[in-house]
Amino acid sequence: MEGIVNHRALILIVILLIGGTISASAEKTAIVWNTDGTYLAGQGKFQEALDSYTKSTDLDPTYDQAWNNKGIALFYLTRYQESLEAYDKALALDPKYINAIYNKGRTLFAMGRDQEALSEYTRALELNPNSAEAWFNKGLVLQKIGKDPDAKEAFNKSFISEKWDAKKWYLRGVTFYERKRYQEAIDAFDHANVLDPTLSDAWYHKGNSLQNLNRTEEAEVMFEKAISLNPGLSNPLTAKSTPFPLFGMFIGLILLCIAMYQRND
Repeated sequence: MEGIVNHRALILIVILLIGGTISASAEKTAIVWNTDGTYLAGQGKFQEALDSYTKSTDLDPTYDQAWNNKGIALFYLTRYQESLEAYDKALALDPKYINAIYNKGRTLFAMGRDQEALSEYTRALELNPNSAEAWFNKGLVLQKIGKDPDAKEAFNKSFISEKWDAKKWYLRGVTFYERKRYQEAIDAFDHANVLDPTLSDAWYHKGNSLQNLNRTEEAEVMFEKAISLNPGLSNPLTAKSTPFPLFGMFIGLILLCIAMYQRND
């Protein structure tokens, strides 16, 4: 009888070990897919990143970080409603997940839901009063809804928390732009423009970033702002191509034909 009990106990231990191994394997695979997605997102390949994050959340629906990252990928694909749903999934798992709260605020702001965005940034700052990004984005919302003194205070708190000057933010934006991470570039140029509204290159490159996202009307405003600060710049949306290069080539061909004709004579 004792042997049978020991035998059953051994079988139970083996089953538990196998179950634990399978669970650990599934968790590791979800982590790998999430890591792959982060790498792809860093290259600006947001659709491929989304596919990886989806595989991660399919394998482990309790993986809050993967849900948050999935929301980010959807945000950059301008699939805002789905982005919100992903953040809500992350927050259902961890209501104090500050990155998901902050990112949800960004998506709401992009959708024009300013008061809701403001609530999310306020909530994020209650959890982390030193979040420079949350203070800055709260400032953008306050500025948009006409609360300029409050916006100025929020911007000041942002820059106290993260002491970067306008040039550093501009260079950060250029780095994102070169990697085709246009929304992140826009965010960086916004920081530069608040710190130094006379930095024409930041306005201009924000326009380029917006143009690459097919946000032409907003890009037009940025280009005109840059040109008002630096008249030497040109607006790529209104600049007309000159016929002179083609005309010059035509004249060149005529001269070549004349030269060949004279040589044959």
